[in-house]
Amino acid sequence: MSEHITYDQYRAMLQSQVAGSLEKIKEIKRSTSVVGTLEDAWKARLNKCLRSVLNTDDANKNLVHPPKSASLQWAPDYALSMFSYAKDMGLNPMHLAKNAAERITPLTVFSRVEATGPYMNLRLSDDILINKVTEILRKGKDYGTLTDKVGKAAIVEYSSPNVAKPFGINHLRSTVIGESLARFLLAVGYTVVRDNHLGDWGTQFGNLLAACDEYAPDCEFTSFSMDDLTTMYVRFSQEKKESPRLVRLGREYFARLEAGDTKLLDRWAVAFNLSLKEFSAMYDRLNVRFDTMLGEGYFVHDSIILVDELRNMVSSELVVYDKETPAVYINAEHVVMIRTQDGYCVYAARDLATVRFREQTYSPDISLYVVGDEQSSYFRSLFRVAEAAELNTNTDGSSMQLEHVNFGLLLDESGKKLSTRKGTSGKLEDVLDQLNERTAQEILSRNPDMDEKQLYEIANKVAVGALIWNDLQTDRTSNVRFDINHMLELGGGTVIDVLYAYTRTCSILNKLDSSVEKLLLADLPKEFSTETEHKIALMMSEYGDMVRKTAEARAPHLFVMYLQELVQLHGRFYEESRVTGLDNPKLASLRISLHYAYKIVMENGLGLLNIPVVERL
Repeated sequence: MSEHITYDQYRAMLQSQVAGSLEKIKEIKRSTSVVGTLEDAWKARLNKCLRSVLNTDDANKNLVHPPKSASLQWAPDYALSMFSYAKDMGLNPMHLAKNAAERITPLTVFSRVEATGPYMNLRLSDDILINKVTEILRKGKDYGTLTDKVGKAAIVEYSSPNVAKPFGINHLRSTVIGESLARFLLAVGYTVVRDNHLGDWGTQFGNLLAACDEYAPDCEFTSFSMDDLTTMYVRFSQEKKESPRLVRLGREYFARLEAGDTKLLDRWAVAFNLSLKEFSAMYDRLNVRFDTMLGEGYFVHDSIILVDELRNMVSSELVVYDKETPAVYINAEHVVMIRTQDGYCVYAARDLATVRFREQTYSPDISLYVVGDEQSSYFRSLFRVAEAAELNTNTDGSSMQLEHVNFGLLLDESGKKLSTRKGTSGKLEDVLDQLNERTAQEILSRNPDMDEKQLYEIANKVAVGALIWNDLQTDRTSNVRFDINHMLELGGGTVIDVLYAYTRTCSILNKLDSSVEKLLLADLPKEFSTETEHKIALMMSEYGDMVRKTAEARAPHLFVMYLQELVQLHGRFYEESRVTGLDNPKLASLRISLHYAYKIVMENGLGLLNIPVVERL
């Protein structure tokens, strides 16, 4: 790509991305008929038996894992509370539980059913779970891929770094959460368009271009590096707090840019290209790919037109047009400017134009904005205007659901917010390099003869996984402490624990003369030999449900918790159930099958989190 591109060339470049992503949306017009999984089959049978007893079509939604009970001499897998059903039906919950248990008893999918007070306790048969293990082996990489949302489309906007600034640590949360959610939506059947809505326009560019002339007036703009631009931007941002002149200068430069000043547009294009190269390198390291990178600059002309059109689309109480100046603002929780008194549009105008563009171009079912919690009020105001103006509504009456997927702050080791403007947010590239080096040293201490190329390939994967896991293990709405000293700790609930358990399983399987094909043909027993074997098979059978819950709640931390619990359970299985030296070949095949199934589930699950696996650590 040339370093000197015109605005029209920039638009043409991005329109080719739109054409490619639009093809993805068109492909969803296919059959949505599905075949239920084994898991869905037993739950469907449970529903059928309970339909007349509980007057419900979905008893499964109230299935929970029961707490340990001293009154039970056996271990149920699920409990079904009767309180809500009994209240609706005007019945005694204990009598209802007993009646329901009698209906379920004939089902062969359960080895035991027992009513205990207002609860019905259920234990799945070993045979059903062993068949589920076989299903995992058979489906492999496709295990856990659901069809709930086949035929639906989603736009996921995330990452969105600002052009002419380094890819800082503070961009990590949106990138990590957004990429994972895109993968979970794909896993439940959505066709997903990943959009990196770059901050490539706005008042910050006025400040940047002004800063370059202010601090380096005799330098060619093309000679500046990304670090040069960042240094000048940070200095300008700090000094303009005490200088009205610099404030006016930044506004003046942006007004000239938006008006089409050729010299400034050329500089803007240079900064855009410089940033794109750096961003691409970082996304490669993080294994993140986008379908479109439609920055704010793509919507400049559209936003100018839309601001005037809004006058006839929404009430004057919601979108207010100043009588004395060109200013236009949203009158909601707080004032949100759309067009300034100086007559130029700000980011709210471009965001509204983006909503209309996405609806008219893709007509998706949902559009997710993975943006920090600090913007929650802004998005509520923005969505209110978009919906009032029907910018998210198509000609056929269908609407695109607008959703702000908010997340907490990324804090430094002392608990303070990271900020590029204040110069406190370091480059993510530097952090990854540090993590790589630390990981490589640790691996080398355990494997002194490892090839250097292999060493750094593994180290890079582990470093990326450590960054992602550290973020996703916390509820996205909470703040996250960025502490690289903790990310690589063994035994601290980090990704190292997970990868270590995975490599241990790989080591076992590599030593055995068994393949998935052989195991699928093996004559497996009908029962497990230990309670832990039953539990790990049960937990792996719930993988699809966890994928569904995570996608619906937009909550990757739920899935991290699931994988953590699965790792701990597999650790007990590893200690209790040896696979070599057994006299019973059926039992050996079953235990090896459990190891293989675990390996598949972990690979698929970590893949949804965008965490790479390694077979050696």
